[in-house]
Amino acid sequence: MDEKDVSGFINREEFENLATALLERICIPCNKALVDASLTVDKMYSVELIGTGSRIPAIARLLTSVFKRELSRTLNASVCVARGCALQCAMLSPVFYVKEYEVQDSIPFLLDFARTNVLSV
Repeated sequence: MDEKDVSGFINREEFENLATALLERICIPCNKALVDASLTVDKMYSVELIGTGSRIPAIARLLTSVFKRELSRTLNASVCVARGCALQCAMLSPVFYVKEYEVQDSIPFLLDFARTNVLSV
């Protein structure tokens, strides 16, 4: 800015303190999902953490406190999708017997498609 270079340093603890209010918002959709699914954390066998956010220690700590158990990180996102597809195929197959399962896919973001007319001259 105004031809001046600015730099600064912050350690993880200071950053997490600054972001506390934002990080705590992570608990809201988790608790809502438990209520919507009529589940308690005691009825859950394990919690698998996937995605880029799973690498942030503060997020992992918050989710550990919400679900009251150590989080599993055995799958990456691609493997998770592939296993979900394999499970869905097995459920639809007349050859394999699969315990009753329900797979739900959700997109937490609103999708909006706008139609535009382009006139080229």
